[in-house]
Amino acid sequence: MTRALKDIFSDGFPVQEQHEKHADFALLSLRASLSAYFETYAAVGRNLANVERDDPKFDPKYYYSYTEAYLRAVLHAHHFAELVIKKILRDKYRVLALRVDKLNTVLFDLLDGKNVPDEELQKVNTPEFGESLDRLVALVPGRISSKAAQQIKDNAALLRKLNVLRNRVWHRGTFVLHYSALDELFGGHLLGLFASIANAYGQGSPKPIWRYTPLACGLDPVDEIVKEYQQASPSQSKVALLKEMARAAYHAPAYFDPRRHTNARQVIKDVWWMTARKTEEAKAARLSQSPDESLYDIVICPVCGLKTLLRRADMIDPDDVDGKAICLVWEVHCTCCTFTVPNNLGNPTEHGYTQIPDLFEGHEL
Repeated sequence: MTRALKDIFSDGFPVQEQHEKHADFALLSLRASLSAYFETYAAVGRNLANVERDDPKFDPKYYYSYTEAYLRAVLHAHHFAELVIKKILRDKYRVLALRVDKLNTVLFDLLDGKNVPDEELQKVNTPEFGESLDRLVALVPGRISSKAAQQIKDNAALLRKLNVLRNRVWHRGTFVLHYSALDELFGGHLLGLFASIANAYGQGSPKPIWRYTPLACGLDPVDEIVKEYQQASPSQSKVALLKEMARAAYHAPAYFDPRRHTNARQVIKDVWWMTARKTEEAKAARLSQSPDESLYDIVICPVCGLKTLLRRADMIDPDDVDGKAICLVWEVHCTCCTFTVPNNLGNPTEHGYTQIPDLFEGHEL
């Protein structure tokens, strides 16, 4: 028999100050938003060329996968911005983070400078996103001078449009941006802004919980996507490659770096990692021995740094290529971090990333 609803709904814990660096809801929402945005390429895969929703060639099953990732990306992006705004207000003037539409004891206690328990504050509603944003904008830079607050004020128009986009999903469920438009929104506007706000907002945290594991190849997909959208004609395939690398990085174990041997605890972690590395590479090696004729070889994954990237290839009929038999790699898949891309995105070297060996190649047999 289940408990009463009031008992179920009260069976939780508040995120107090001592937990914020580990479970800050704003940064967790940013992580969820970016993870979902990066998943939008995996949702469409080889259908990238036909990805616009009104294209009759676009397979409906990819539409559902894309729409689900889109919903999470937009809703969590909005949630991140809203929580940051309200925390900035609360840290400066607690009363401004509350919707005070009538006189009450909590209001007078706050105005008198008294310490109001969190359980009492939770009984008072908070203002809507737009109202909170208006309050913050009115206080910057006169009364609030933080870097994050200034960035929010400078981009208030963008955040108001994000609020409208969120409402069209949350309240109406009637509108989804096309794949290319979502790339423009995140790559051209949100990624750089949110990364900068998060870095300023999360100062003092031991590590940025919203970020993915650093890539073994040294690339930072967020930075690279932002730079690509500063170009006159951004490459959709290059951005797709970077999105898939970032998506996989959220699933990747911390890349082994012997330079991190700064204390005994880190040495223990690295010993564990080396053991896990051998396990993952052994698993990939076993798969390479399977009867699957499409398996070509195993190479180092540019995301997790392990020799777990399976390359799949097909034999091209000699009659189709001047009488010569060709073996052509058409897809790579990492059994560790799940990084997966087809050859229609091109090799990383074609996008200027010469530090990553070619993933796709063909040779005569």
